[in-house]
Amino acid sequence: MNVVPLLGLEVFGPDEIKAMSIALDEVCGKLGLTGDKQAEKEVLAKRIIALAHQGERDPAALRNGVLRELAVRAWRGMSYSESALPR
Repeated sequence: MNVVPLLGLEVFGPDEIKAMSIALDEVCGKLGLTGDKQAEKEVLAKRIIALAHQGERDPAALRNGVLRELAVRAWRGMSYSESALPR
């Protein structure tokens, strides 16, 4: 999945977009999300974009940040829907 359509008014350079795309691909791979899970992928992409907006540019750190959020929410018994995510 490409993060570009989800960027909205955010301005990122090609290196940042590549890092976010790599992170999204890796998160989706770890979670086993396939082509029919677009809504879930979009939520994950938005979280990756939010982390990049905070200054993170390393694909591994972006991936790990989202996976960490997932783990904490699961541990707390919380869903990972877009409406439940911190901004």
